[in-house]
Amino acid sequence: MLLFGVAAPVCAQQGTATLQFRPLYNAQQVVPGKKVFNPKTNDSLRIDVLRFYISDICFYKHDSLVASDSLHHLVDMEHPGSLRIACAFSKPVIYDQVKFNIGVDSLTNVSGVSGGDLDPTKGMYWAWQSGYINFKLEGYSPQCKTRHQKFQYHIGGYMAPFATLQQVGLPCSNGKNELQLEINLDAFLNALDFSTCSEVMSPGEQAVKLSRQLSSLFRIAK
Repeated sequence: MLLFGVAAPVCAQQGTATLQFRPLYNAQQVVPGKKVFNPKTNDSLRIDVLRFYISDICFYKHDSLVASDSLHHLVDMEHPGSLRIACAFSKPVIYDQVKFNIGVDSLTNVSGVSGGDLDPTKGMYWAWQSGYINFKLEGYSPQCKTRHQKFQYHIGGYMAPFATLQQVGLPCSNGKNELQLEINLDAFLNALDFSTCSEVMSPGEQAVKLSRQLSSLFRIAK
């Protein structure tokens, strides 16, 4: 899902543009292992793992591409430094829109395992048949009927008809070279019924269905 709008251009000084991610639930910053109130079920839930890939970050001005970062960045809530992605360019970049993918593209998947953020030891790779996990969310809810009442959503898949790569497009108007992006997990978690769907662990129809919600989680903080 793409979000478009008319906005004043942003100028990234010294050839840098930074994305700073902040995960939220029920208007509170998410802290690994800390319970938060779930207004939908009138009880608490806990988010233990939030990990996802951001790739192909592109900056546009008047719908024309002005700069891009083709790397795959692993954002991991347990490692605060990974919540900040700094893109370096050879010259200052003026832009009014940013786009990026959530996940790993098919070409990278069929190329086999790699290093850096794509290293399988990061816990985001299934196997060559299934490829990389694009988005991982794990935690606890008393509504879950699983062992220890845990939920696990590992969203991935790169082959049709079960491809789950999603694109986000956001207008930029804050005039800063660092964009503050909120990840509103309410939109994802409140759409789920933990009692009937508490685990998605492989590519398939359910993973595709959940992946379609991912692009709506991201917004630029006001």
